[in-house]
Amino acid sequence: MGMYKSIKGVEIYGKNQTFFRGKNMMVELFTSRKSLSVGSFCSVFTLRCLFLIVLLLPTCFACNQEDYNALLSFRQQNRPSTPLKWTSLNCCQWEGVSCDGNDRVKSLWLPTRGLSGTISPSITNLTHLSHLNLSHNHLSDSLPDAFFKSLRYLQVLDLSYNSLLGNALEQIQPSDNSLPVTIQILDLSSNHFNGSIDPSLFHQASNLMFLNVSTNSFSGPIPTSICRNSGLLKVLDFSMNHFNDQLSHGLVSCSNLEIFRAGSNSLSGLIPYDIFSVESLKEISLPSNQLSGSINHINLLHLSNLSIFEVQFNNLSGELPNDIGYLSNLENLVFHTNNFTGPIPSSLMKCKNLKVMLLRNNKLNGDISALDFSKLQKLESIDLGYNNFSGSFPASLCLCRSLTAVRFAYNNLRGELPDCISGIQKLEHISLSNTFLVNATGALRILMACKNLTVIFMSRTFENEKLPDDYSMGDIDGFQKLEILTLGGGKFTGEVPNWISKLKKLKLINLSFNKVSGPVPSWIGGLSDLAVINFTGNQLSGQIPKELGNITALSADTDTTDFGYLALPFFFTAGEYNRLFNLPRGLKLGGNNLTGNIPEELGRLKQLQILDLNNNSLSGRIPKELCDLVNLEDLNLSNNQLTGEIPDSLSRLSFLSSFSVANNHLEGEIPHGGQLETFSASSFEGNPKLCGNILQRRCTLTAPRTEDNAAEEEEGYSPWIERPLWIGYLVGFAMVCITLVFHSSWRNAYFDFLNRLAGKIIKSSSSEQNDQIEQQQQQQQQQHYVSSISIY
Repeated sequence: MGMYKSIKGVEIYGKNQTFFRGKNMMVELFTSRKSLSVGSFCSVFTLRCLFLIVLLLPTCFACNQEDYNALLSFRQQNRPSTPLKWTSLNCCQWEGVSCDGNDRVKSLWLPTRGLSGTISPSITNLTHLSHLNLSHNHLSDSLPDAFFKSLRYLQVLDLSYNSLLGNALEQIQPSDNSLPVTIQILDLSSNHFNGSIDPSLFHQASNLMFLNVSTNSFSGPIPTSICRNSGLLKVLDFSMNHFNDQLSHGLVSCSNLEIFRAGSNSLSGLIPYDIFSVESLKEISLPSNQLSGSINHINLLHLSNLSIFEVQFNNLSGELPNDIGYLSNLENLVFHTNNFTGPIPSSLMKCKNLKVMLLRNNKLNGDISALDFSKLQKLESIDLGYNNFSGSFPASLCLCRSLTAVRFAYNNLRGELPDCISGIQKLEHISLSNTFLVNATGALRILMACKNLTVIFMSRTFENEKLPDDYSMGDIDGFQKLEILTLGGGKFTGEVPNWISKLKKLKLINLSFNKVSGPVPSWIGGLSDLAVINFTGNQLSGQIPKELGNITALSADTDTTDFGYLALPFFFTAGEYNRLFNLPRGLKLGGNNLTGNIPEELGRLKQLQILDLNNNSLSGRIPKELCDLVNLEDLNLSNNQLTGEIPDSLSRLSFLSSFSVANNHLEGEIPHGGQLETFSASSFEGNPKLCGNILQRRCTLTAPRTEDNAAEEEEGYSPWIERPLWIGYLVGFAMVCITLVFHSSWRNAYFDFLNRLAGKIIKSSSSEQNDQIEQQQQQQQQQHYVSSISIY
């Protein structure tokens, strides 16, 4: 840039960015045409062009030289993943850069540009910067020294979603007193900042309206006195840090506060009552802390603007506030997983804007059928599970036509499901497990009319009823979107009904721990999306159908079953989501009366993670095709009548973490190598003919058998193959006998050899007998130890 310092006495870059001097130059150049000769016209024209160029130069080099250099240095150190459009000579025209009226850089706005590395110290040279947004990048390490001291005109600072370290607010030195007085928005969320936050840092931040330090590692008390100096604050977000101690009073000074979040910390003690006096509040979010005490005494009359009230996962107790019905704009009420007692206040039924009501996992009681839900026309999700409610399913809930999710599981509900539920056409999820309802067939016929239903949880809901059969269900035309059906633990009788074969979207079926009899239906192999089949603990009989090997979702080369897209109701926590939709793909048929061989076709189910066939009467060999189950983590074949050897190929199942073939009739040596050697003796016990180091049982010296010749032995062999060998043995034996009869010297030598051999055998057998006694004692000690830790 130095070459543009002066042209013909015109100053381009001088102090105060004066771009030309000599006001008479224009007059002189453009009024002297008449006084010029023709010969000197070219010179005059050249001067005029030069003057026009000079006039245009300020638009090309209009940003401050120091700012220009600072930006170049910033780009050099924090290179973006894709090149920035910084090619113009005027940095005020660069992508993400804007300047003020004095051509000083006032805004650097580069979110989501793939910037990486430590923030360049040169950024502190942009002393007129008022807006800085470097969010959603890959920046790391600490902020540059004197960051806040240098940038005293900052109004907006957004460094969220990076990997920045240290305590950003410690960059403010005591001499600096506080954050810049100009600061309005400060977002440091989703980084790795730590340390405490000193309330004095906000002493001069009188214009601060937005403060977000969530998802970091800040600790110490939350500075609730911040509003004494920053009365304009509208958003305070301290969530997902390590803040501890009690929430102190002081938030009442935040007269403009709309959002207060401090969830997922280690806060304890009572919720300060003065927070409920801030009339402007729209959201109070304090989940996942250690808050205690009662909120029954709080005055909610001032919170008419409150729409979100979240205090889940705490230790709050007492009854729910009676005046909760005054929260006329309440949309989300999330009080689950506390110790609340008593009934649901009837005033809550006046909150006409309520969309989400999550009260599960408390100690609430009362007859919920007495509540009138009819005014909650906007209600989308209701979760009252894991309480002590009584009564029947409230019929008034049928008038809430916006409902998508209902959970009343783990309560003392009785009676039948009301017919009116069929009118809730938006219903997608219903959970009634562990209640005491009757008439399972009627309930399923009612729910069949809910065309958008995707999830039905009704395990341990009905007891000692007949599993709804094809006749009682009629010509089924519903459940076409159903993906999860659980009817386990109800002691249902009957056979697996054929109507389930029409549920083509089904991904999970659970009929475990009932009294279901009959065969395992072969049509299960035609449900292409099935990923979890649980028929454990029934009375199923017959053979395992080979058609199970045709299930597309389990036999595909890649995992095509995606539970993640399934729209979940609000009452699913992250833990419940993981347990439900990260369920291992499994085939569970244990605890039945199944017979016959294990179909080799099961080896096609490459995506299978659990294969549980224990406690049946299966026979034959373990198919070597099971080695193709490359994702298998749990294989349980215990307590059957399996024979033959354990296939060597099973040792290649590298993900296997649980394995048992105990209590069968297996024989031979336990395969060496791979995962099989990592399991204890309890995985192999109860097979007297099994041997190997794991069982501390020696194997006799026999010719090694491969899986191929083992199969040949199972098919049988021709006796004609061995007949020539027997003839040879007989001829040889006859010749030895004739020799001994006619040669006395040979006869005497032979019997002398036999006497010596007999002595050696007697001595050897005595030693071997002692070894066997010692080995039996060791086995008894080991069996006693195994039995004490057995999980079966």
